Amino acid sequence: MLRRQCIFSAIIACLLWAGSVRADVFDYGDFAQIPVQHEGRIKPLGTLALAHVERFYGKAHIGDMPAVAWLAQTMFDPSKAIESPVFLVKDMDARAMLELPEKPDHLYSFAEITPAIASHQALISSLLQLPSQQLSEGQRVVVQLYDDSAAFSQLALSCTLFLPLSGDAAGASFMDQAKNLPLMQKQLQDIVRRKGTHLEHYSADEKRLAEIAQRLTMTLRSTENNTLLRILPPQWSAGDEWLSPWAVFHAGQGSPKTAQTIGLWRDLALAYQQKNAAQWKKSSAEILKNSADTQEVRPFALSLETLYYRWHLLGKSMLLYMAAFVLSLWCVSGARASSFRSMAFGAAAAAAILHGVSIAARVYILQRPPVGTLYESLLFVSWVAVVFGLFLERRMQNHVGLLVATLSGSGLLFVSQSFGSEDTMSMLIAVLNTNFWLATHVLCITIGYGFGMASGIIAHIYLIMRCAGSPHEKTQQTLRGGFGTALIALLFTSLGTILGGIWADQSWGRFWGWDPKENGALVICLWLIWLLHGRISARLGERGFVVGMALLNVVISLSWLGVNLLSTGLHSYGFTDKAALSLGLFCFAEIAFAAVTYGIMWRRDNARA
Repeated sequence: MLRRQCIFSAIIACLLWAGSVRADVFDYGDFAQIPVQHEGRIKPLGTLALAHVERFYGKAHIGDMPAVAWLAQTMFDPSKAIESPVFLVKDMDARAMLELPEKPDHLYSFAEITPAIASHQALISSLLQLPSQQLSEGQRVVVQLYDDSAAFSQLALSCTLFLPLSGDAAGASFMDQAKNLPLMQKQLQDIVRRKGTHLEHYSADEKRLAEIAQRLTMTLRSTENNTLLRILPPQWSAGDEWLSPWAVFHAGQGSPKTAQTIGLWRDLALAYQQKNAAQWKKSSAEILKNSADTQEVRPFALSLETLYYRWHLLGKSMLLYMAAFVLSLWCVSGARASSFRSMAFGAAAAAAILHGVSIAARVYILQRPPVGTLYESLLFVSWVAVVFGLFLERRMQNHVGLLVATLSGSGLLFVSQSFGSEDTMSMLIAVLNTNFWLATHVLCITIGYGFGMASGIIAHIYLIMRCAGSPHEKTQQTLRGGFGTALIALLFTSLGTILGGIWADQSWGRFWGWDPKENGALVICLWLIWLLHGRISARLGERGFVVGMALLNVVISLSWLGVNLLSTGLHSYGFTDKAALSLGLFCFAEIAFAAVTYGIMWRRDNARA
């Protein structure tokens, strides 16, 4: 306990020891594209910064400061960064457990969080021993804050190897002073032997020597496991792990190229410290150019990923889908239907292009098929439904396809925002990171989800048309479109389920294991088979068939998203407990809608009889 408190104190002291500057406005364009190895892949520093700012702060910007500017400050001006409130602690129980002072914005700095964590280390240690499922929400926040503070300290200490030391007139860094540390320690031992440990007996020079030796020693101890910022490419051969500056120093290794790269980073740090914008830009460009020689680095992929997060094409797509949906509703009203239909179709098509470009960019950056996580499945399913809706509109020209495209596009992209903070384009676990099976089983299943959601939306439109008294010809045309869409959904979900069994046999040694995700896929197939067989055999009437198709959205949502709430099974890459309430409300609303519309149709049909 005492040791951990000392470590936290040492970290604070080391960070305060690094010289503080007031950063001027810099050009972060090249800096944001500098490659770093993080979460199993090479990504730009801008993505690393965004991931951590969203993790700590919950947004992509800290006030007016972009994520990449925050990262630069944290790396090169740690004494200022630790005083900046970046940790958002909304949970009241978590604040009470750590005895944090109440603030209106619930934002705390590293300097405030660290003493609170150190003084409650026994509590945190006990929480770390428990499974996540047994923790309350407040306890989970405390554990997450503990992990977040550790990540922050790694980033803040990452460049202290070559940052100028505070109060050093010559601008010497730890790297400069480290060679003198053994001699300093020996001299300090002699002084302690002669004068004891009371500083009042020391001369000014001896006090200075004791201070420097102690801080250098604390820095060494607090950076032993500083490996988060892996900015140094492999020293000898491609494919090796990248290294952080401190990892190279502690290992006592390094090639001439490693020394050259550290020198470039030192120049960059000095430019930031001295507020030299021109030198900053030059040093950033040199580091970026130097990294392009590394075999694993793909410069265009780094640029593309930087633009991907800068342009936010998916957010723009969602807004266009929403606008197209409003225009589609005006089409249905009949007022200037032709003009509004053209505008709605154009807006939806433009949104679909931006949406598709975003997915294609992710495919190029990650070098794998587009679906590997829950977030990615939301992006892809929505795009499949949108493209099909636009095709349906071109074919039928009755506004149904437009409603399918705009509802699925805007709705699923909106839902995806709940999982966007979890997306840093990380690599998949080994069993998932196989392009062949991702391109077959997973894509077939998600395409089936897309067609299934589209058929469910068509069923909703049909029910609304029937309840509104639309002409029989229009409702039947809509019904035929929904029936054909359901057949396509059954084809892809069945094929995807079979391919999933083959994948499971090769990966886990069994074709079927009643895993929740497997059961969910099977339920979708059985539901569609029941509805389609019942309709073809005339055992299921039109009302029952359409209501069943409308409830397909519930079946797909529970099978696709709901099984992730169980926190069990081999498909552990998409678990989340954030959406339970929203999913429950959605299912309740869908069932209520189906029941009410079925009742209205039944009453009208019986009245005619």
